[in-house]
Amino acid sequence: MAQGIVLAEKSVAGSVGPTNPLPVRIKDGVTGNDKNLVEAPTTLTIYNVVLTNADQEYSQALPAGTKKYKIYAMDSVKRYPHGDTLKYTNVSGASGTTFIPIPPMGYDLVENVNLTGTTLYFQSPTGSAVVIIVCWT
Repeated sequence: MAQGIVLAEKSVAGSVGPTNPLPVRIKDGVTGNDKNLVEAPTTLTIYNVVLTNADQEYSQALPAGTKKYKIYAMDSVKRYPHGDTLKYTNVSGASGTTFIPIPPMGYDLVENVNLTGTTLYFQSPTGSAVVIIVCWT
């Protein structure tokens, strides 16, 4: 089969770059199929970020070479899902204004990335939560 032109589609608004390293879908120009440009992850790392105070920003750096991550929130003893919306972003100081909301009992899964130097920022309107980040590198 002949090699086609590779087309990229932004999956989020704005330009993807050092300040916005969110996923980009790559499509083969001949078949239209998605291309996976990120190697399969081999190492699992789990972070627990404690959000003690309401409406205060907390952060967690992701390991270099993160290819996939999942974020969800539990109550402070990690027994039940957090009862309020978790807010997160990759921009310091923006977790209360420009954020991705994760509703109670919800999660966010980001796949097919290759992140280096990325820090995520979190806050909750009620505090008393533990953000669990599962990273694959």
